[in-house]
Amino acid sequence: MQTHYVRLIKDKHKATKGVTRTNSRYLAMLKREKMLNIVHGINWFDYICFALFVVTTIVLCFVIKPFTITFILSITTFLLYSCSNLLISRGKLLGPIIGTINNFVYITLCIIQSVYGEIFINVVLYLPLSIACIVTWYKNRSGETEQLEIKSFTPKAWVLSTTIPLIASAIGYVILGVVLHQKLALINAFSIAIGATGDIIRNLRYKQFSWFYIVSNTLSITLWLGLSVTDISMLPVAFSSVFGLVNSIRGVVYWQNLWHKSEAFQGKILAKRKLNIRKIIKLKHRFQKMKWKVGT
Repeated sequence: MQTHYVRLIKDKHKATKGVTRTNSRYLAMLKREKMLNIVHGINWFDYICFALFVVTTIVLCFVIKPFTITFILSITTFLLYSCSNLLISRGKLLGPIIGTINNFVYITLCIIQSVYGEIFINVVLYLPLSIACIVTWYKNRSGETEQLEIKSFTPKAWVLSTTIPLIASAIGYVILGVVLHQKLALINAFSIAIGATGDIIRNLRYKQFSWFYIVSNTLSITLWLGLSVTDISMLPVAFSSVFGLVNSIRGVVYWQNLWHKSEAFQGKILAKRKLNIRKIIKLKHRFQKMKWKVGT
């Protein structure tokens, strides 16, 4: 890549004299490089997922009839949720942005289906967490690579992240099952508690959040398949959880790799390695005995 400088060096220096001009060939090269960077970020797994999204949508459109508002919302949330999970599993900022849009669509669908637990938790928790994720991820990107900086759990974090969802699930079941008499209340309560915990961990940029998404998506599949028995138009929502489960499994591997890259870039992995103190002392003594000639 070359930059052509015109009248950059002059005998009389003025603000208007130091001019930089880039030719059209260089601009075209920059555009191609930018496009290649975008395409390079998409691998074969992404192409397969996008193809499956389209194929599944077409098949569902032929299988499920008539086209009701419930079905249209189900298809919409299926596409938005699947794309959001795909991008979040790769640590892309566009993921939570699409996820926030999906929250509004999903809330509307749950209102029609009278799934009170999902309505409440999306309005009170999931939607604010999605918005917070956008802000947090945007602020915690590497300045040069714009790659998200990843953290890992401590033993204390593991204890808190496993006990709190269990307590929240019990409280949720009392509210949904005992008070509101909702269908599949126990599954819904566990799905909400574990999913919300996964969102909080995701916002804090801990790589372990995908494990919670795996459990949450598995429970969501059970919930929406159960509702699809009486209303087949709910089937796309169940499929969205299936794709979410696949991408969550992939996210475990991908975020582990991101964490290793982040640690290596910051020198943390190298700093954690075991050192032989005897060799360090021996090397120090060797340097102390060396005689240096000072040039004149």
